[in-house]
Amino acid sequence: MRERADSVVRATLSRMPSRTQTIRVMLYAGEVERRSRASGAADIAGERRTAPLQAHLLRLQRSAGNAAVSRLIGHATVQGCGRLPSDGPEAPVQRQGPPGAPPGQLPPAPPPQSAPPTHLEKWLKEERDAGLLDLPWRGNVSEIPPLPTESPVPASGGQPSSGMLGPTPVAPIPGTPTGPPPGPIPTGPPSTPTGPIPGSPTGPVPGTPTGPVTGPGTGVGVGLLGGLELLAAAAAGLVVFFWSNHGPQWMDETSVAGAGFANENEWKWWHRTLKEEQRAYLRMLSEVRRYKKDLDVTDVNPLAAPEGLLEILVEEEGKRKKGQCFAKPVPRRGGNARHDAYATKVTKSAEDYFVATPAGVFINYDGRSDNLLVWEVKVGHGWMFDPDSHSMALRVAAEWDAQRQRGLDVAAACGYQHVWSVTDKWIRESLLVRWGGNPFVFNYPEK
Repeated sequence: MRERADSVVRATLSRMPSRTQTIRVMLYAGEVERRSRASGAADIAGERRTAPLQAHLLRLQRSAGNAAVSRLIGHATVQGCGRLPSDGPEAPVQRQGPPGAPPGQLPPAPPPQSAPPTHLEKWLKEERDAGLLDLPWRGNVSEIPPLPTESPVPASGGQPSSGMLGPTPVAPIPGTPTGPPPGPIPTGPPSTPTGPIPGSPTGPVPGTPTGPVTGPGTGVGVGLLGGLELLAAAAAGLVVFFWSNHGPQWMDETSVAGAGFANENEWKWWHRTLKEEQRAYLRMLSEVRRYKKDLDVTDVNPLAAPEGLLEILVEEEGKRKKGQCFAKPVPRRGGNARHDAYATKVTKSAEDYFVATPAGVFINYDGRSDNLLVWEVKVGHGWMFDPDSHSMALRVAAEWDAQRQRGLDVAAACGYQHVWSVTDKWIRESLLVRWGGNPFVFNYPEK
């Protein structure tokens, strides 16, 4: 082993006479000698041969640092002398690829992962799945634009995945030198030039005053202006300190979903993309979900005849002329004091109005006004805009469709005009779109 190290040193020194290359060979030979001593093959002569090299290595470590020595070791083993001798053959590096792939193939990069939905995205999806962002529920509100989505999140912690660990290797530019720069490595700190620059003038600049500056423009006026500038700067600092103690504006607001905006794109969508009518509709949807409006409101079936009225209808059948309708004010059936109070306010009558056609089709209106208008009124029902009550809202809407058609048919057969009034303006807008304005739906306030 010693003979091999000596021959390598002599052969390499003859090919690389520079000091840097000698250091590389020295390091290589020192590694060979260390392994020889580990195997028990070193002797005193070998130690004497490597002693100067070891002393040089120690001086290099003290002057250039361990980092420089590490770089030299890398250049010596890779560029100068190849890999170090070992006791056995070097095992090839095997990289684990996908099943069935040829050996050495890298595994494919994982696909980018989509960011989890934000609170506002989930809220809008629930409203859209319930149909509340579509017609006829949103009434005359224009279509709600989709929320801008975020970019997919890379699989490796926010950084684009390259399919391997560590930095991506970059090929050297052709024509550029590799390895450490040639020439001796400096062993001390760089020298700093001292003294004046040759040829530069010395002494004060000609024409500059040497005493205190006096004359017009100095004195009280300058001092007053300087004081005002200091006061203005102090006032600006206080304003910034006490007024601007928050982050970006989108982080200071709560979204319609009941939580903060997840990013600036959501804030811009709410303030700049949506119209005021769209924001008002979404606010209503949010309030309905939070406060569960009008859950205690019940509705009396208007298609059922009041008790005892059918007997009266049969008795008066012979008194009426052929083809004549039967109409009669009847007491309110009760069941909902709020509904009855609203019907009295709208129709200006404290009684319901029962009407039957010559064919026997009848309906109980909530009242009659102006001799021709027959009314149906609804109070509450804001819960119909809650996604949790969506199935019940569909059943109620179907019942209203049937009631509306019966009211129109009876009114047309008996010479009346059928109209509705509701207390919730969003219910009104939805019914106008749902029925195309027939019958017309009013929105008289309750109080």
